[in-house]
Amino acid sequence: MNSIIRAWPKGFASYNNTLKNIKPTTQLKVIECNRTIIKRFLSDGYSTKYSLEQSDVSQKGYSDESSTNLQDGFKEASQKIVIRDSAFSDKRSESQKNYNTIKSQIYLKSKKIYTQNDVFQICNKKLKDDDNGIDYTKFKEVLDKEMDQDFIKYLFKWCTDEMKTTNIKIIESFIIYYRKKKSMDFLKVLDYIDRTDMPQNILIINMTLFFYTEMNMIEEAKKLIGLLFSMGSSLPEKTYLAVLKSFERDSGILKLLSDRVEQDKDLGMPVRLYNEMAVAYLKNHRDIESALSLVEKLESNGYQLYQCTVLAFITFFNNNEMPQKSINLLKSTSDKYPEWFMSYKFIPSLSSHLFKLMPYIDTLLDHMEENKSISKILYNELIKVNSENASRNGVIKLYNRMIKLYVPDATNIKDLLFLAVRDNNLEECLYWYKVSTDLNFKLTAKMTTYLLKFFLRSGNYEQIDDIIAQCSVDKSICTPWNVGFIIYYLNVIKGKSVINKRATAETVTEILEKVEVDDTTIIDQSEKYLETYNKYYNFIKDQEDLFIGESTDFIIQCCLLDDHYEDAKRWYEMKIKDFKISPTRNTFSNFLSYHMLRMEHNEWTHWKEEMNKYFKDAGNDHLEQPIFDHFNKYYKNKKSADNDPEEFIKKSGTQSVMSKFYSLIAQKNRNEAFKYFEDCVRAQNKSSDYFIPRNFYTKVLESALEYSDPSHIKSIYKLYIEVGGIIPNLEIIQKVFDKLYKLQSNKEFQRFIATVPDGVVEEHYRIAHATTLAKNNSIKLFVNHLSKPENIYLADNDSVRNALLVGLLSHTNLISEASRLLASLLTSNSPGLQSTTLFLYLEKVVEFKYDTDLLALIHTHFKVNHIRDLSHSLTMANASVSFLRGDVEGAYKTIRGILYNPNAILKEVFMKLVVRVYSKFYPTPPDSNVDFLFTLPARAESMNIFKKAIYLEIFKCLIESGRSDLVRKFLRGGTTFTFVQLNQEMIYYILLAFKDADPEKVFRFAGLILRRCTITDEKSMTLLVEQFKLHQSLHGNTADLLKTSYPLVWNFLNTTPTPSIKNPPHTDEELAFINRHLINNVVSQIEI
Repeated sequence: MNSIIRAWPKGFASYNNTLKNIKPTTQLKVIECNRTIIKRFLSDGYSTKYSLEQSDVSQKGYSDESSTNLQDGFKEASQKIVIRDSAFSDKRSESQKNYNTIKSQIYLKSKKIYTQNDVFQICNKKLKDDDNGIDYTKFKEVLDKEMDQDFIKYLFKWCTDEMKTTNIKIIESFIIYYRKKKSMDFLKVLDYIDRTDMPQNILIINMTLFFYTEMNMIEEAKKLIGLLFSMGSSLPEKTYLAVLKSFERDSGILKLLSDRVEQDKDLGMPVRLYNEMAVAYLKNHRDIESALSLVEKLESNGYQLYQCTVLAFITFFNNNEMPQKSINLLKSTSDKYPEWFMSYKFIPSLSSHLFKLMPYIDTLLDHMEENKSISKILYNELIKVNSENASRNGVIKLYNRMIKLYVPDATNIKDLLFLAVRDNNLEECLYWYKVSTDLNFKLTAKMTTYLLKFFLRSGNYEQIDDIIAQCSVDKSICTPWNVGFIIYYLNVIKGKSVINKRATAETVTEILEKVEVDDTTIIDQSEKYLETYNKYYNFIKDQEDLFIGESTDFIIQCCLLDDHYEDAKRWYEMKIKDFKISPTRNTFSNFLSYHMLRMEHNEWTHWKEEMNKYFKDAGNDHLEQPIFDHFNKYYKNKKSADNDPEEFIKKSGTQSVMSKFYSLIAQKNRNEAFKYFEDCVRAQNKSSDYFIPRNFYTKVLESALEYSDPSHIKSIYKLYIEVGGIIPNLEIIQKVFDKLYKLQSNKEFQRFIATVPDGVVEEHYRIAHATTLAKNNSIKLFVNHLSKPENIYLADNDSVRNALLVGLLSHTNLISEASRLLASLLTSNSPGLQSTTLFLYLEKVVEFKYDTDLLALIHTHFKVNHIRDLSHSLTMANASVSFLRGDVEGAYKTIRGILYNPNAILKEVFMKLVVRVYSKFYPTPPDSNVDFLFTLPARAESMNIFKKAIYLEIFKCLIESGRSDLVRKFLRGGTTFTFVQLNQEMIYYILLAFKDADPEKVFRFAGLILRRCTITDEKSMTLLVEQFKLHQSLHGNTADLLKTSYPLVWNFLNTTPTPSIKNPPHTDEELAFINRHLINNVVSQIEI
């Protein structure tokens, strides 16, 4: 296997070079920390130390800075691990709330309120043993079953304050409980261990490490690792695993972990740890060399690789376009590990990779068949993957090959049926359905649903009748959805001529009682359907309320999707009157979604009011988004803003109203144009000779948003909803909210939010509100808004998280948090992640000079989602990271490849990178290199980039390299450079270039600048004051010189600057909230 894996191309980009500067003797130091941390007191003779301070790579997934120093400090002898320093953060405790409790308002209102006395009485009565201690078995039952947070809080108080327990099992139970709940009360348990000087075990240490990293207490976690690595004794493998799981993204700590394991001679061969470390190297660092060295250690000592390790190599090869390596590895693995290679666990784990390997799959199958290691499990998975990816040829080829070795089973037929349904291929669907019938394969509930929908859509009622017959025999496939679909088919489609013609207001039960046997219509068309319907109607009546509720909701949904609106209303009445089932949010969401897509505001309002009768509690009356998404995907008669009834649009005066509005806009009489539109809307009635179509409302609103007048936006938006009867979608609401937030103060914006017309869908409203605050550089407002109980669930919304990513990228010091949030969105394949946000991130990586490890993930995302990178953002970000890592030549070659194209267009931030890279690759002297640098502004100008921005970057590079004389030479050399339109940074660097020359030169150029510009930057002010003092010390007549020769500078220095007040963009508590709820919302797990 090793030789197979090692045969990878030379020069492949591996990130293990970032570890080359870490010396094997790296020391890990430990210091006292301000928060609770586990300590180990060592013997006087122990002197080995470790430090993270030499680690070059910071933990990209957890902290802003490079790996924090863990400094030295354990000398006293003791063999107990105890807890010290209980000054944990009260603010963190106050801000930390249980997510599920916050979101579930019904639970909060219905739960019993416990007092401390209540809990103490219960515990004294039920939990004490015969010796007046705590019965651990009964205690554990209570802890596992009780959901109330207050009860658990008082239970802990009873165990510690009342009973003063020293039972380590009880303390472990609280540790595990609070870690699972992500509660800061975890620190209270550590504090109790400290106060009672209780001996510890490794489980508590591991749990503490997990808790610190999950709660973003990274400094504490690193100090705890420093403590553990400073011990003289051997550590269990599970502790090393805990360190790995907590810091698998941190190359520095991963290197130190490797060194510590090598030094731990009593550990033995850590098989699981080496497998997990290999996965971490491949997954997080693309460091195949380090992964290979661990694999060699395992296999050379006769130990097996884990399935996850092989899968990590397959993922690495596939992500880096090395499919042949994946095939070779699979061949080798099938030979070496046949017992688990063909298992039901491993083969499905390959599912996401198999389709990419299809061009080479025959060689794998040939090898396995030749070695008799083939299994039908692999064929089933391959057919399934090709079916899911709609690869008809692949499915046919695999199926024909498989049937030479194995008899087809129900799994194969299901996949083939699924492919036929997905491809809308009636002929194939009928064929495979017949095959399944001939082979007596039973339908699954899921396949039944697929087939019922497909055959109804294609009008193949004979097959539907056959499926219904199977359902009548096998009730196990009669799910609420299938029964609902069958009843819809029998009642609405086949029974429509009877049921609906008899009496609309009557219930089905009454109608069935009135059916006459000699009714020829029934006998000819519907007799058998009425009989079958009657059976299923009685079947559903005998089911539980939940089953009935789901079935009737599905019937209503089917009616609405096929525009049987009256039938949907009839079944709504039946649900309430006949079945005595109260409608749910799903029930109303069907109607609300239907009317939203038809843009029927009045009908939508009716159902909204009907919903409010059943759901009076705030937060329980919003639309179920999955149902709306289903309607949006499958409802065929959606009405766009252009679909107004023709008879209204054709009214004679309509065109003149629209023409006059556009004419006023073209003449820039915007106020008059919007007033004219409002007057026309309010004056419109049935007798008017004009009609305002819906698409015109939309265009007027777009005009109001374009011209940025908040009063017009608000008035037109109100007319759009209330008079136009249009229910705005999320995109429109978002545009309105974003624009008003930028144009108004926060107070005015909140006032507008409070008066939004009732037609706005609450769920869209909440998402748009949170999104606006998240992406508009207002972290405090965003956190205040999201931390409200009714809004906290939005922390899981991908659109909100995408917007927060945009907001974080506006702060240089939050790029690390932004990177971790982006990693979470990428790895979860978030549909809310927008390509514009990814391009913004890549620009900020270059602008902020940030060393990121996410570029491979972004590349994969671009490829999978077919995103075109026309601005070369990813390429330039790769060049920037290479440059930061010291690979100047690699960065230069990348950039040169782009600039070689004379038609290449780059953004300003990327041209600045070009300057930085070229200034390093073409050092000065010789001066010819300088001439080359000064050709770049002209190239930038051809790309519509402001030339002075590139001049500024050249000045900065030259000054930083100690060649400020070249900047002075350029500015004095009679060039076309003018001292107008200078930003504050440019002003500072011009003055800085003359700092090493005579101070009078600084005054001269400051005077030139002050003729056309103002100086407000504090750094420039300070520099001028320093030059004034320097000149005064050398010549003594500075004031006279400035008054006569440079009066503008004199006046500037004698003007009291207005102090700038900078509010911090965020507090630690706000950042902790974001980390906890929106970034670190996935809990690391490891078996203890």
